Amino acid sequence: MNNTLLDNENVLLAVRRYLAAKNLGTISTEELCRHVNNIILPTLGLTGPNDRICTHTAWNWPKKLGYICKDVKKGIYVDGHEQPNVIAYHEKFLKEIASYERFMCTYDDQTMESIPPHLCHGERKHVLVAQDECIFHVNECPRRQWLKKDQQPLKKKGNGRSIHVCGWICKTIGQLRLSEEQIKAQASLPEADRLRATDAHKTIYPGKNHNTWWDLNQLMSNLADTVDIFEFTHPGKVGVFLFNCSSAHEGLAQDALNVNNMNIGPGGKQCALQSTMIPLSNPPPQPGRPDTRGQPQHLVFSPDHPDENLRNQPKGMHVVLEERVSVWDELVKRSKKEKPVGKCKDCAKSQVKKDAERRVAEAEAMGHEDVIEEADIRLQDEPEEPGFVPLLMVDFQRLIHNVLLLIHTLCCDCVIQEGS
Repeated sequence: MNNTLLDNENVLLAVRRYLAAKNLGTISTEELCRHVNNIILPTLGLTGPNDRICTHTAWNWPKKLGYICKDVKKGIYVDGHEQPNVIAYHEKFLKEIASYERFMCTYDDQTMESIPPHLCHGERKHVLVAQDECIFHVNECPRRQWLKKDQQPLKKKGNGRSIHVCGWICKTIGQLRLSEEQIKAQASLPEADRLRATDAHKTIYPGKNHNTWWDLNQLMSNLADTVDIFEFTHPGKVGVFLFNCSSAHEGLAQDALNVNNMNIGPGGKQCALQSTMIPLSNPPPQPGRPDTRGQPQHLVFSPDHPDENLRNQPKGMHVVLEERVSVWDELVKRSKKEKPVGKCKDCAKSQVKKDAERRVAEAEAMGHEDVIEEADIRLQDEPEEPGFVPLLMVDFQRLIHNVLLLIHTLCCDCVIQEGS
């Protein structure tokens, strides 16, 4: 059996990386043929008369590497649920849920009567509150309709206007909302003492010239009303809030340590970021230079700064790096012009190049990803304002950060979890 160019390990690796870097559904055999002949083979020094492939060969190579050319239809989206990191998270999530089940009521299978939990002194009953979201479209119609043989309804083009509903439900009262009697009682109270909302459900009509699409800010506003309603309808109980997985729930706190929210110089429109600790992993200081590792660092100038224009203003990257003495010295040392390096090779890459390298890395790592910092999650950080103490757990799968949130209020500990 004759060996082909694909039997060359270097060619095989280069073709694999090229295919992995392509966006989903954009692989073209013609482009693959040109890339192999013009880029891969010459780079590897394969320039002989037989070191070329035709479009027919380029059509067969993806098949040998596990790709299939098929009709694209709507189907079930599978995103690495069998990966080790996902399985590990599932086990952790189930243990976390199980730890709360002993505080919850169970129900008799025959009579459906609630069976209260056995609580120790100081423990309180927990109630599971599940959240979900759904979008309805004006032009949606039943999939099965009663029609005569010669009838064929004309469907309107597009989905039409959207209706987005965010809802909450629990086993105790069903939909999380006040009863008619409770609403009447609320109406008799002074306006300052009333609940801002009597129903935890939120309905919006997103689209052009209408409401904005559902996002994290709207979820946080709805969450505040939901917690108030839960405290009113379940006094003295602990709420375990189970969120659905949605990319709209992802976000960073406004003062999160995000370099994208920093300017090079001080002041300006950049965000005032929270204080931090200089990492111990920073380079060791040069002889005679102070060691700033492990010291607290404020990213905003003090109110009594000598320069009045800089008081309470964000410092910017330049000042922050100068305060981290060993890092600044290392940046200056690496520069030939005795100035700190502006952009490294990775930062100077185009977004297209970064995306391609990311897809290659994901393919090689079988779906593993870095875990983002707990303090940077907006959904966790936001409830701190009214006296909440949150605890966050992250890492579900590549496209979804599944959040577990434990929130304790001053008068009613509300445990918030986000799961699938």
